[in-house]
Amino acid sequence: MQLHFQKKNNSINVRLEKNLENVSIMVEDNGPGFSKGSLNKVFDRFYTDRPKNEKFGNHSGLGLSISKQIVEAHGGTIEALNRLNEKNECIGGSVKVTLPEKKL
Repeated sequence: MQLHFQKKNNSINVRLEKNLENVSIMVEDNGPGFSKGSLNKVFDRFYTDRPKNEKFGNHSGLGLSISKQIVEAHGGTIEALNRLNEKNECIGGSVKVTLPEKKL
């Protein structure tokens, strides 16, 4: 199953995949991706990689931290990835949640 949302030049894809053991949810965008060295830090409470032109308060640094706690409480995993093209250039970010099928 796949959902696609688009507004102007921004898009978000949500994919759901299921196998015998797991259900995976992948959320992908076409934004700048995650900065180098931040792929693991984005799950730390209050971590933010706020764009320089945005004011304080728009990025609390709690969303992915809370998501990780909920996913792990259900026996799952969550990971942040950068989407790369064939030239190894970042074309967006993605977050993948994998949950054991039996917990759903």
